[in-house]
Parts: sequence; C-alpha cells; structure tokens
Amino acid sequence: MTDTEMETEEPAAVWTKADVRKLLSAMKSQIPQKEAMYSYARGLKTMNWEEVAFLPFSPQACKQKWNDIFKKMRKVRTLTELIVEAEDDFSLLELATGDGASQPPKPPISGYNLFCKEMTNSMKHIPASKYLKVWSQHWRNLSQKQKDGYSSRCRQLKIQYAADVKEYLKQLTEKEQQQYLITNNIKIAKRPKVKFTGEPKMPSR
Repeated sequence: MTDTEMETEEPAAVWTKADVRKLLSAMKSQIPQKEAMYSYARGLKTMNWEEVAFLPFSPQACKQKWNDIFKKMRKVRTLTELIVEAEDDFSLLELATGDGASQPPKPPISGYNLFCKEMTNSMKHIPASKYLKVWSQHWRNLSQKQKDGYSSRCRQLKIQYAADVKEYLKQLTEKEQQQYLITNNIKIAKRPKVKFTGEPKMPSR
C-alpha cells in the first residue's frame, strides 16, 4: 500500500445498536405486502439496498451487515419472519460494535405474528421447515374469539408504540424527527383546530 493510499483510506463506520435497528426497519419497509411471505431467497432478490442504505453506511455495507446477522439465525424462514426475529432477539444486536445514546421503539407485530411467536416456544421438536404449515393449521383452528384476543393485544401494542414514538421524538431535532418519520413510514395525526363561530347561545328558560 502506498503512502497516498494510506492517507486517503477512511476507517469503516461503526455499527451501533440503534443503527442495526434502523437497518432492520428500513429492510422491512422495502418488502411489499404481496411479497411478505416469499421464501428468504426470493424475498432477498427484491431487496433494494440503494433504498435501504442510510448514512454513514453504503448499500454494500448494509447488505454485509444483514449477512452477518443472518448467519446467526435459523435459515428456513421467510424474509419478513427473519427480520422480525432479528428485531426481537437482543443477542443479535450484540453484533453492533458501538452503543447509541438512545434506541427508537420497535414497531408492533401483527396479531398473527404474535400468535406464531408464542407458538414457536413450544415447537422445539418440530423441524423449522414445517413451522409455516403448523402455524397456519393452528391459526385456522382457533375460534373467532381467540383470534379477536390476539387482535386486541395487537391494538394495545400499537397504542403503546405510538406513545413510545412520541417520547422518542422529543430527544431528536426537528430535522431528525422528519427523517425518522419518513424512514419508518410513520404519520403523526395533527390535532384538529377548534373554531369559534360566535357567542354561545344562552339556554332557553
């Protein structure tokens, strides 16, 4: 390596836990709903790393970080399921070599994914390749009341997530808030303005 090359070479950016979470969130947002249950190999082909990448990491660096995470995970899953597992498994975040000041809240999972996550704990004896089939069969066997229970829990998670997002945004600058909302496809409802049309009417006696 020449002296010139040594002078121009820049150190690799350090991945913090917040960066890993941001990467996973960006990847998940790139998966169209109709492709959510594609196999891993097929789903990964649709991933646009140019859209996933964020500073200071290049598309190639983001792809490589995902490959590092993927090596520690079970392989026979859909891409969507793998990303959700990575978000929930804090041991995978140990791949981050730095530590951010704060971490953004995790988006809530759906009622069905909540059901699958709970079932997984009792499926150690079942090959991972059969997970999707088992989940689907057990879900169909649930009563409507049981399914509504998972939907209700999902709504509570969404309410808590909305509150956590508002708290997290207080730590950011206005520019950072806008970037976070755009990256995570979050819309904050604006409070309706109260209009006064005139003096209130006196009650009739």
